Amino acid sequence: MGMFIANAFTGLKEAGTLLKGFSQLKTDAEVAQKTIELNQIIAAVQNDLFEAQTAYSAAVGRINELEKELMAIKDWSTEQQRYQLYELAPGSFVYRLKAEMAHGEPIHNICPQCYEQSIKSILQFNGYEGAFHKYSCSCCQTMILGERLRSDVEVISTGGTRFRRWTEGY
Repeated sequence: MGMFIANAFTGLKEAGTLLKGFSQLKTDAEVAQKTIELNQIIAAVQNDLFEAQTAYSAAVGRINELEKELMAIKDWSTEQQRYQLYELAPGSFVYRLKAEMAHGEPIHNICPQCYEQSIKSILQFNGYEGAFHKYSCSCCQTMILGERLRSDVEVISTGGTRFRRWTEGY
């Protein structure tokens, strides 16, 4: 962009010099020749200014994109502060909303894989896996085993056995 503006200023200086010399021209042919040169300079200046305006518009557009990205990063950074790593079951980690940050929202868990990608995806209950609650992420399809069922009666009532699903082998 700076190069186009510099070229435009150079062209304007040339045009000014050319115009000063117009009074010294003696024939119509000389005037016509200088007029052609002046028109060429004006066309070049216009082209340089158009190129500068195009480059400026592109730069403004990119600045706006970067500002939006920066705001999204700041917003996600603020949102991240509301969650902490939580172990649902041995080896099963999620990010759980901190109770003091709930502000009326129910306590919920978000997918750890999506969290690392700056995506907030709330895990949804998806049935049972053996003696454990099972949760899934609708965004990345991750399955996470959650809390262990509290008793054998609860395991059997959810369609399983202590060691395998109730319907296996039948």
